[in-house]
Amino acid sequence: MPRLSLPVLLDGARFRGVCMAVAGGISDEASGIVWQIAHEVSDASVLPGTFSIPPRDLKRLARALETLPLDDVRSWSDPLLFFRALTASVDAAMPWQPPCVSDALTADASVREALVPVAAAISAAPGTAWWASDVDMTNQWVTTPVREGRVVPNSSPGPMTRVLDEWSVNHDRENVDLKRPKDRASRTISGSWWSTPHTYGEAQGDWARPPSSTRRIGDLGAVSLMLVEDSFGDGEALLQRLTMSPHPRVFEIHSIEDWAALVARYPRDARWARRGAWWGSTGLDEKWFIPDYREVARDFDGIHVSVQGYLAVAGEVVEVPGGATVLAGWSPDETFWLTDEIVIDGDTEEWRFDDDENVSGWRHNRL
Repeated sequence: MPRLSLPVLLDGARFRGVCMAVAGGISDEASGIVWQIAHEVSDASVLPGTFSIPPRDLKRLARALETLPLDDVRSWSDPLLFFRALTASVDAAMPWQPPCVSDALTADASVREALVPVAAAISAAPGTAWWASDVDMTNQWVTTPVREGRVVPNSSPGPMTRVLDEWSVNHDRENVDLKRPKDRASRTISGSWWSTPHTYGEAQGDWARPPSSTRRIGDLGAVSLMLVEDSFGDGEALLQRLTMSPHPRVFEIHSIEDWAALVARYPRDARWARRGAWWGSTGLDEKWFIPDYREVARDFDGIHVSVQGYLAVAGEVVEVPGGATVLAGWSPDETFWLTDEIVIDGDTEEWRFDDDENVSGWRHNRL
């Protein structure tokens, strides 16, 4: 998949967040100005355009960004060198409430313009070439967190037809339960905020979620060890290799157009289930849609959101026929599998976050 142009990438708040994180890692001045602006705004999270920034602060930040030394960034060939910036941007994603101030700040026209050289350096670096690639079927790993000594399953049990049927029932129940009059007060009643194939039922343990995987990159056991939207900050995980048939049917999400095409082709009404959360994160009261994953599974074995796709689309309002949608809850390079035709290896690798000498901080505990 060709890389998106810089103007298109810079439309995405998550890509701008990566640019700002890279800039802050190079320049203490730039990171200090962002911290100062965020400190001066009374609310920790705000919608872009709803708060005032002193023009002098914007000018100072723009000047600091315009004078950054970027030659080293352009030459970064190790993909993991970008993971601290990627992690900062993914951690800042909050599709259930207004974005943090530093996130909203990058939407300012002068700041965005000053980020163009940073964006160009990142896009030119060899270490980001894989960001626009399709799912790597030779190198997929399922990540299962271990949280306070308890293994948290990656997916719910059962054949895929049952999992997706449960997903559908749970979704419809929530969409009905949260239906409210169209008034301002009811907009704040929030339900699920994600658009992944994941739902909770009425009873404890009554949930539905197909398996998901990411690739291994460099010395990092799986991308999802570091890049997880709404992460719990897990420091321990189990990894298992996932294999698939030689030619799986995977719907690739590399751009806003891809996500819009998926939802338009397989629309599922989510107006009431997402109204509260996405009103908070977008300021819009739309007729919301998400993909109908039962229908998607008839034509595709999986859905993959590339790193580029995530950075360009996550959290953005995407228009579709009859309403709009949001890519939320997905993580960079994540593939959800909607088929039983996968094999998850029984052999397990233990990984821990405790190696300060490692670029990623994660280490494989070899027995």
